[in-house]
Amino acid sequence: FENIPSLFRTDTKRVYGRWYPSEGFWNPETIDCAGGSLLEYAAAEAGMDPLEPVFDHQVINLSTLEWIDTTSNLIAVGGGVVNAVAAKIQSMAGIGFEAIPGGARLTVSELGSWDWYSNMTGYRDYFVVALVHESEPGIDRNLMLIAGVTGWGTMAGCLYMSDPDTWSALAGYHILVVMWEDSNHNGKVDPLGVDAYTILAVG
Repeated sequence: FENIPSLFRTDTKRVYGRWYPSEGFWNPETIDCAGGSLLEYAAAEAGMDPLEPVFDHQVINLSTLEWIDTTSNLIAVGGGVVNAVAAKIQSMAGIGFEAIPGGARLTVSELGSWDWYSNMTGYRDYFVVALVHESEPGIDRNLMLIAGVTGWGTMAGCLYMSDPDTWSALAGYHILVVMWEDSNHNGKVDPLGVDAYTILAVG
């Protein structure tokens, strides 16, 4: 994670799910866009070029998950149920979200799985952040995923990753799972030091 400023310095797009219904995907939550905008502050502080905001259908085919844009670095905000680019990155990184009775399960290959239940909404969530280097014929670029089990987790993940000091503290890792908790019970996602962010696994 310490190399984010160089990996995403130029030609980087932050990608959101589209705002109209499409087969196989839910509509994203407004909180995803709010969270993703926080990354722009970190990029500016780190000397990176602005992150161009786009919707997933502009860079990937929603039906086939084949790339439309094969050159830009991409930062996907929100999980694969709302964002087709996130779904693609999840498959590449061994990350899965699945429904369980009363909630959802986040699974990361070789790191573990974590269960979230609907009664945790708004005060506890899990998020995953993953870096992937995509190298195929005609493709050589960097991808990042920031996804919570719900929009609360995605917002927490974006807030957590909006500080370049955090990138440095995670040197040597390319994937992490974090539990966010609303420590002050104000019904909002607050920064590290106000709310609790507990690293559960890294790789």
